[in-house]
Amino acid sequence: MDGVLKQITDVFSPQTKEILATELGDSAAASLPQLCPILIAQLYNYLKSGNYPADFLRKLHDVPEFSTSALNTLVTAGLPQLLSAVLNNRTSETIETIASSLKINKEKAISLLSVAGSIVLGIAGKYLRNRNAQSVSLVGWLESQLPELRAAAPATLGAEPAAAAVKTPTPASPVKRRKFWPWILLILLLLLAFLLLRACNTREQATPASATTPAADTTTNWSMPKIDLGEFFKKRLPNDVTLDIPKNGIENHLIAHIESGDPVSKDLWFSFDRLVFKTNSAQLEPQSEEQLNNIANILRAWDTVKIKLGGYTDNTGTDEINMKLSQQRADSVRLALIERGVSPDRITAKGYGSAHPIVPNDTAENRARNRRIDINVTEK
Repeated sequence: MDGVLKQITDVFSPQTKEILATELGDSAAASLPQLCPILIAQLYNYLKSGNYPADFLRKLHDVPEFSTSALNTLVTAGLPQLLSAVLNNRTSETIETIASSLKINKEKAISLLSVAGSIVLGIAGKYLRNRNAQSVSLVGWLESQLPELRAAAPATLGAEPAAAAVKTPTPASPVKRRKFWPWILLILLLLLAFLLLRACNTREQATPASATTPAADTTTNWSMPKIDLGEFFKKRLPNDVTLDIPKNGIENHLIAHIESGDPVSKDLWFSFDRLVFKTNSAQLEPQSEEQLNNIANILRAWDTVKIKLGGYTDNTGTDEINMKLSQQRADSVRLALIERGVSPDRITAKGYGSAHPIVPNDTAENRARNRRIDINVTEK
């Protein structure tokens, strides 16, 4: 699937630009290619926070790709509900910034934002519809696009004003336009840079620096130790979803506990057995997708169950680094489950660092066993 930047560029064909200019006005329509990356960054921030309704991704999945045939509705109907959610408490601020920078009224700014939002949400919806079990999550995909968006922003923002300036060199009005446009685009560039840098900072905080402080997991990708998972078998869930799971895997043990009459216990934990993180990072590798999908399906099948995720490291590195990394990895798994349709209020996450080892940290194999993510059922 093409990257976000190319998809945004592909939307703005000459014919589409002409239609947009007729509906929105020249200056507003010309700003759309710059506004869309701003919303991409905000969507990433919103998803990364995990503070969104359980049905947000399901609704986003159904958002169609942008089409000029729906332009009249977009211009007159106000902001899409999903876009208002993504903008959170910055909706009014965003509208006012657009209106003041482009010298348009708020109604026109809302129309412009609505069109940009439909383009961005349509791209995200397309990714969710085309995504398979081996693909990275939506937030992971958006995260991978941020460097390209940030690098391309100045060139993208500067391209159209230069072209507009050479069309008619003698009349007075183009001269004003040439002076006016760079300031418009500079304001939008500053807003874009603010959001992209904020998004990138959020991402970079998830990976502790290893240049100055020894950290855990320094030699290989973080993964579960090799264990005998037993034979795989088909397990049908109450919601008619069928899983292919191993006899000795976390899925089977978790289901057995949920189906049993046993009370919940803060001392009963189940360990993931097929998760892989990047070294010194909270970023999950693609091979983790199968187990994450299975756990999400189990939680959706038993929708009253609530869980706590525990993150653990070995004793390599400092306590501070281990605690931070374990929390980030637990948070990463929580976010991955939320992305798969589990309500955020059903999952908590806590990092314990090198505390609570299940075996002594005296061999490489034992240290691998202590690096883990566990599940504790808190409510049935």
